[in-house]
Amino acid sequence: MKNANAVSNFVARIGASRTAQVAAGVGAVAVAPSAHATTSLGTLASGWTAQTQSVGKFLVEAFFMGGIGLTGFGLWTLYQASKPQTQATYKSAFTQLGVGGGLCAVASITGVAIGGIFNGGSGDGAPTIQQPTFSS
Repeated sequence: MKNANAVSNFVARIGASRTAQVAAGVGAVAVAPSAHATTSLGTLASGWTAQTQSVGKFLVEAFFMGGIGLTGFGLWTLYQASKPQTQATYKSAFTQLGVGGGLCAVASITGVAIGGIFNGGSGDGAPTIQQPTFSS
């Protein structure tokens, strides 16, 4: 009886909407193990492959955004170096511009490599060689 009163007091304190959220969460947790019972090794491997591809895309995007930021910071440092009596140097400004441009180039190089060298991500990645035909 003491536990029943504690539960009713708890429900009264958090409200009916929160109780529905907690019940839905408990139901989802209770259903989750049965959903994974039929998972095969192939399904897990394809999930891991998808996760690996997403991490790679994230890294390329992070390099690109970091490159844009570093290039902007390099331009600001270049502007500061042009003013008299500042501690900013042209060397650090040009270094930031170069590294920022290199980070931005990672996205382009990756896109060209995927589209050209790795056959657009389709097939087995082996290049196809065809006989050229000339018309007269």
